[in-house]
Amino acid sequence: MDLVHNQLFEANDTVANTKIIAENEKTIDHLQNVLRDEMIKTIVLQNPKAGDLRHIMSWYDAVIDIERIADLVENINRRFMILSKQKSILPIFLDDTRSLYTHAEEMIRNVMFAFEREDADIAYGVISADDKIDFLHKTCTIRLFTEKISTDEYPNLKSDILDMGRIYYGIERIGDEASNIAESVVFAVKGENINHTDFQKEK
Repeated sequence: MDLVHNQLFEANDTVANTKIIAENEKTIDHLQNVLRDEMIKTIVLQNPKAGDLRHIMSWYDAVIDIERIADLVENINRRFMILSKQKSILPIFLDDTRSLYTHAEEMIRNVMFAFEREDADIAYGVISADDKIDFLHKTCTIRLFTEKISTDEYPNLKSDILDMGRIYYGIERIGDEASNIAESVVFAVKGENINHTDFQKEK
């Protein structure tokens, strides 16, 4: 995520970063398999009880969500690379993209902090922040499809819009995955399954 951030804010080497991101994604795929096998072995061989088993299942879910985030980051970067290589509408919507991405980054930082400290209060805050990223995603998408842009100036306008739309969608999905991890933290700490519930009422 830092590599994509650097491209959005500092115009770093897109080609080099794309290679690193792809390699990182493969590493995360491998680590997911390793962690999954270790968790299964722990359940089978150690026969954990109550709280320990709850923690293992929570982290199992979180590992899946983290791997999905890596997939999303790679997809976002791939489309960013396409737009960066040609005259595209990316500069027009760069501020919107930065705003949306910054919020997703904040959610990821906070949820990983909650994960490491097993802090349910921070996790609840991450879940609440999902409403904001949904609003930002909707606002950015509306502008993307209503902004008056000349096809003469941007010959790849239709494909540009599709690529930008997928970038927005990918960033919003990162926020969703952060919320999912936050739900896993709450389950691990409090034993409450708030998935698909109004967590404020639960709280």
